[in-house]
Amino acid sequence: MLNLPLTTSTQITHAVLIKLSVNTSTYTISNAYGPLTWDGTSYIGLGHFINMAEIQDELQPSNNQLQISLSGVPKDVGEAGLGVYNSYVALVLDQKIKGSKVEIWRALFDPTTGAIDSASTSLRFSGYISNFTISDSGDLESKTDSYTIAVTCSSI
Repeated sequence: MLNLPLTTSTQITHAVLIKLSVNTSTYTISNAYGPLTWDGTSYIGLGHFINMAEIQDELQPSNNQLQISLSGVPKDVGEAGLGVYNSYVALVLDQKIKGSKVEIWRALFDPTTGAIDSASTSLRFSGYISNFTISDSGDLESKTDSYTIAVTCSSI
């Protein structure tokens, strides 16, 4: 049960925490400004996480889908919590990610300390990767290219 204590604060600060369990490895990312730790797990902030579709809440159990967009920009090996991979493109192409578990948490921060309020952190989505797409785009003038991985998750 989510506990939102009454507060005199005029704003609520929150973060989205994503845990991807691919085979025997777990990758943790968030949309926080920097790295943070919750429940003994470190989440890498503002690295590869680009966007997430809105989570659908329904009264009846259903198999909703959710799309998470991740950057495919290469980093140094081990940077951004990718372990032996230098990008999510390399991870997706090397691993069998379909069927991998996905958990998405919403974390609220204590307005006075700025730390995660564990009592106010809730599971928002639990499911599995059902599909993925890799898209690339390039700019001939600047001679740059970019890659995006869209992971489609189905709820359980």
